[in-house]
Amino acid sequence: MATHLEQIQKVFDPNHYTTIFRRERSEPKASIYSIFETETILSEDEVRWGYDERCIAHIEIIEESGTDKQLRMGIDSLRKGIHVSGSQHLKMLEELAKNISVTQVYLTDSSHIKYTDINGKYLVPIDALNILCDGETWYNRRGYKATNHEEICQYNKQAIEKLFCLADIPKDITCHTYFNDKQMRPLKEVFQLIRQKIRDHDTEDVPLQELSDFLTDVRGEEECSNPGHNLIWLTGQFVPLFKDIK
Repeated sequence: MATHLEQIQKVFDPNHYTTIFRRERSEPKASIYSIFETETILSEDEVRWGYDERCIAHIEIIEESGTDKQLRMGIDSLRKGIHVSGSQHLKMLEELAKNISVTQVYLTDSSHIKYTDINGKYLVPIDALNILCDGETWYNRRGYKATNHEEICQYNKQAIEKLFCLADIPKDITCHTYFNDKQMRPLKEVFQLIRQKIRDHDTEDVPLQELSDFLTDVRGEEECSNPGHNLIWLTGQFVPLFKDIK
């Protein structure tokens, strides 16, 4: 029977990817690996154990206790590569999960993008932005859900229908000239326009620094389990999302 490392290398071709075995954990029993695009690292020796922005994914293959010995897989730090999108990397990880008979994949969502325009450089929380646009996140659309997903989804679908002028948006944003003609439009329409401008690299007139700070503050309330006072309901890094693998 192929080892986990051999199974990983069947999906993540060693000609293009370097998979580093990190360690075994005893409770719960797990094997931990980090996957890199080979061209981004000089050698395995110089790779850091903690956060390393070159890593396309840290994964834990976890053996559940009990007689059936079911496997789960945890994904952390998923990102796009130089040549391969984040979406394709996620598909590859799900393919791996099927190959090793994993029954469930879980992860947490703290998605962001690095973006630069003529005004500066920004770290945009894309999970918060996508909820303001669509009522759900990138991972939600790919089948990853919290245990109370329906409750969260219903809350957000209603929240983004609120008019921009009536929403809890800081004045230094709402008073910006970009929003002069958008006060009576629903939140989802306003933020869909901003997201499209980011995709088109046409953000010179958008107060992106203030918006990035605002989205970061919104994300900061993600631990609240009863978000009636929050603009939107985020799951974030403290709430796992699950997807059953069949």
